[in-house]
Amino acid sequence: MTELSMSKHEEVPTVFTYEGKFPFDSGTQLRENIESFLSKLALNLKKEGCKVIGHIKGLIETDERVSLFFNLTSFEQEPSVRGILPHNAVN
Repeated sequence: MTELSMSKHEEVPTVFTYEGKFPFDSGTQLRENIESFLSKLALNLKKEGCKVIGHIKGLIETDERVSLFFNLTSFEQEPSVRGILPHNAVN
């Protein structure tokens, strides 16, 4: 995990990346979890003084290399999740 941070008095971009694994029971549950995560992340960023979201984006891959892409570009935007997980990719 890599994190670059700033003091509260500087206005410079902050970059954060994360790579990890997490379990899920279904594609629907995964999609809901991603949307919830992005919404909560945006809310917390705003509470901490963030003024602009440039682009929060990510990629989730299964062991079979099936992908879901997700992103958020503003506080007002609904999170976007694109891609389809076949039934056998989530069992």
